[in-house]
Amino acid sequence: MERTSLVELPRRHRPEVQKAHQGVARLLSHVRMWMLALVVATAGGILPAAVATPAAARAAVDTIPVGDNPLGVTVSRDGTRLYAGNLLGNSVSVINTITNSVVTTVPAADGPGAVTASPTKNRLYVVHGGSGTVTEIDSDTYAVIRTVPVGDSPGGVAVSPDGKSVYVTSQNDDTVTAIAT
Repeated sequence: MERTSLVELPRRHRPEVQKAHQGVARLLSHVRMWMLALVVATAGGILPAAVATPAAARAAVDTIPVGDNPLGVTVSRDGTRLYAGNLLGNSVSVINTITNSVVTTVPAADGPGAVTASPTKNRLYVVHGGSGTVTEIDSDTYAVIRTVPVGDSPGGVAVSPDGKSVYVTSQNDDTVTAIAT
């Protein structure tokens, strides 16, 4: 098959080719997101074969059963809690990092995925890909503070170092939403 550059195509075909390229790029973006989620969700992660590590360093220390299809994970600011967003379980598992046991499960509708914790206050931010929202949760009481609409198909979430802003990526509309905390 002969390759043709976009410049060589007649002008009437350029929009279709550009649209096809955008579709392929969006598909690859989704594949990369799910591959990253798979790596994060596995107990020991994945190490490249070329990395020489002792067998003990590659072994999982513990396996903690959580909700259905855990996708996102983050650690509390003091390191005593781990939060896992259970995409198909519509919940967030709260794990004690000392005992490696689930302390509680917080209901979270609409497919919670990515989760992050504020570095400055007791707040969790949970992305809901199904509804295009982010929920702010008090990490002491697990009460929902508010739910904020963001772009189409949100995936990633991060909190600024000063805790004053939350940033959410949205794949289907190519945006990053900034939320004041």
